[in-house]
Amino acid sequence: AAGRGPARFMVPVDLRRHAPDTACTGNLALPVFLDGRGDEPWQVWHGRLLRALAERREAAPGGAERALAALPEAVAAALLGLADAATTRADRHLSTAIVSHLGTVDPADYSGGGFTASVVFSPPVHAPLAPLSVTAVETPGRTELALACAESAAEPARALLERIARTLAPDPLRDWSGNRADPPSRDGAT
Repeated sequence: AAGRGPARFMVPVDLRRHAPDTACTGNLALPVFLDGRGDEPWQVWHGRLLRALAERREAAPGGAERALAALPEAVAAALLGLADAATTRADRHLSTAIVSHLGTVDPADYSGGGFTASVVFSPPVHAPLAPLSVTAVETPGRTELALACAESAAEPARALLERIARTLAPDPLRDWSGNRADPPSRDGAT
């Protein structure tokens, strides 16, 4: 977490951990909110997350979730839209960021029919009430990070990604040409 002020991170937790035999492809996640200061080390944040999971906090939705669930879908969507617009205008959000770890996957599970996956990542969903969302997916030998943010958070998001890159990859590896995500050149293409 960057910065010295208060920070709040929302971590979606898959509810299937409470019912492992459930077979569903729908969104079965509820949030855990972690509060602290942005300048605290990651180990402190990790401890907070482990405590929240041990206490099963994601399985106990708060009053806001219960109230929204009782409303017709169109009304709930309109209220969320108004809340998002107000928090964006005031630059005061429900959480500093949404952080999702999707676990460890094997690219072979996403291969077939002559296609061989070499990497798996998950584009984060830009959700209301948070200026940025980060997803992490682990595959053998690497971790893929993806970030989505509100336009107003673009510069802090770039700074965050640069800080992560400096922390996780020494300069020679970070500057390696194989890390560039520029699209291939299409000389002569119209």
